[in-house]
Amino acid sequence: MESLEEKYLEAIRALKSELPRLLEPEEAKRLNRRLGQHLRWARSPEHRERALTRALAAIREHPPVRDRLAEILRREGVEEPYRLYEPPPGEGGEIPAGTLMVCPVDPNHYRRRLQFRGQRLRCPEHRVDLVPEEDSGG
Repeated sequence: MESLEEKYLEAIRALKSELPRLLEPEEAKRLNRRLGQHLRWARSPEHRERALTRALAAIREHPPVRDRLAEILRREGVEEPYRLYEPPPGEGGEIPAGTLMVCPVDPNHYRRRLQFRGQRLRCPEHRVDLVPEEDSGG
């Protein structure tokens, strides 16, 4: 019987081939690279949970990809996608989890909270990295 972790890994592997259809070309390439890194890391049992957590956090940044992953997981019998893997609080990095990040071009246009330290968020419209709200001058 396939474990829940294996179902997630298989769904993410399947999803990678659909990224060009779901995202702009550059975003698809960037997410494909990130997911590839996380999948390689997940091969090691001691790193699997953290790798899956980070892969799911990356996927959550892109609503069409998140929705497609949920469809794939439901088809595999996973009733509540994402419930298993929530980022642990205070994971390493420079900016703490929970920090409100904004688009530096227009801080009121796009805002997201970091789910884990070191997470990289980008504005889908302006294609720039988000910055902490207090650094935006807004």
